[in-house]
Amino acid sequence: MKNNFNSNHLRAIGSVIHVAAEYLEAMEELLAYAKLPQEKTGVIMLSDDLTTDQHEAVIAQLNLTKTALQNFSRFYAIDKETQSLNKLLNIKAVRLWEDLSGAEFERLIGYGPTDENDRAGYHSFLQPLIELSQQLIQITNP
Repeated sequence: MKNNFNSNHLRAIGSVIHVAAEYLEAMEELLAYAKLPQEKTGVIMLSDDLTTDQHEAVIAQLNLTKTALQNFSRFYAIDKETQSLNKLLNIKAVRLWEDLSGAEFERLIGYGPTDENDRAGYHSFLQPLIELSQQLIQITNP
């Protein structure tokens, strides 16, 4: 089978392949995360509500999907994308900082009346988080 795609088409196909690969990796990470002792994982508790059969079926399906994606990639000669761990961490740190910085007390007013007495306590938790996220950005700044 031959294709007549130009370089623009191939870039678009490559994007689809890379995004799909990221989703598959995220799903594998979730399966691994769910197996961790949840009391040690922080503020997010993940309920592992998969049966053993479902867990095995998901892993098998992920492997089949990855193989199909690799075949797709090979056919169109889409190169593997090498990504910098530092750059990915920096991107996530910047997004964390943006979300935390946008969580000012004033935004809570949009969800209903707030008590001004709660402002200081809220900021006492939020401000250190913003500063910690800024430090993450500095550490990972490429």
